[in-house]
Amino acid sequence: YISVTGVQTCALPISMPARERLLLSSIVAAALGVGGAAGAAPASSALLVLNKTDNTYVRVDLGTWQVGAPVPVGVGPHELAVSDDGRLAFAANYGDGQTIGSSISVIDVATNKELRRFDTAPLLRPHGFAVSGGKLYFTSETSRVVARYDPAKNAIDWIVGTGQTQTHMVAASRDG
Repeated sequence: YISVTGVQTCALPISMPARERLLLSSIVAAALGVGGAAGAAPASSALLVLNKTDNTYVRVDLGTWQVGAPVPVGVGPHELAVSDDGRLAFAANYGDGQTIGSSISVIDVATNKELRRFDTAPLLRPHGFAVSGGKLYFTSETSRVVARYDPAKNAIDWIVGTGQTQTHMVAASRDG
C-alpha cells in the first residue's frame, strides 16, 4: 500500500481515456516504487488519500482507478501512515484554524472503515507519523514530545520530550 499525506483535495482523472489512465497509473506506480511489467500498478496497489478540508480518507485502487467511499475522520487530517502488514491506516487528526486536533483515526484498509478514533489528549496536534515494529510513532507539535501508540493495546505506551519549540516530524529506521 502507498500513502499520500496532507492532500488538500483528491481530483482524480477517472473519466480519462484508458491509454492515458494506464500511462498515468504507470507514472504514479514507477514514482512510488510499485508495479510489475512495464510499470503498471499491480491490482492490489492502492493510493490512500486524506482530504484535509473534507475531513475524510479515501482508498483509490491503482489498477482500476476506483475511488472507495469517503470515510469520515477527525478534523484536519494531516498525516497518514500504514501498518507494517498493510491492514491498518492511521490518520493524524491535526485540527484546523478553529479546532485543535487531538486524535488518531485507525482505519481498516480492506473494509474501508474507521475502527476507532483514539484520543491523544493531552498530546495535541498529532503529526509526523512513522510505523515501526507494529507501533505508531508520532509527534505532538504543541506538547514538544514524540510518543508511541500501540494499536493492539489502544494506548500510548511511550513518550519522550524533545525540548524543541515545535516538534514536527519523526522517521523510523528499517532496522527498528
